[in-house]
Amino acid sequence: MFIRLTIALVAAAVVATGSGCGGGGDSGASAAQGDTSDKATFLKLANAVCAKEGKDMIKEANGYAKRHSSEKLPEDVSFAKLVKAVVVPTVEAEIAAVRKLGGPPKDKKQIEATLAAQQAAADDVSKLKSLKSFDEVEEHFSKGTKRLKSYGLTECALG
Repeated sequence: MFIRLTIALVAAAVVATGSGCGGGGDSGASAAQGDTSDKATFLKLANAVCAKEGKDMIKEANGYAKRHSSEKLPEDVSFAKLVKAVVVPTVEAEIAAVRKLGGPPKDKKQIEATLAAQQAAADDVSKLKSLKSFDEVEEHFSKGTKRLKSYGLTECALG
């Protein structure tokens, strides 16, 4: 059952962003590749960072599932642990990377409010003891996801 939930998480992540929803890695490396005061350049760099994080997240989720597949925990508890161990750190890495890139000065408040919504969702999900589905995870991130997509940070959106 736990493996099935992991597969569902990975599949949902791939469908959600085209490449995943993030994962660890050197997410700040792209910041020097362009002038992020221009929105188009900022979006290109930020979306590239989040796409890379997505690929890493998929690997991390698979590795986590393999390492923990023998645990005798209820499925919803196992899934919550996976989300806390893989998805939440990924979202936080994406937030840090986007902040590091900066963005257009005129959009700073909008970008920060968007990132704050994602961080609030990550904080909420981190406190949960059980999760039944990736849809439930997406529900917690819906406010930030809507804002990310609206601004053009589609690769950083969860769902």
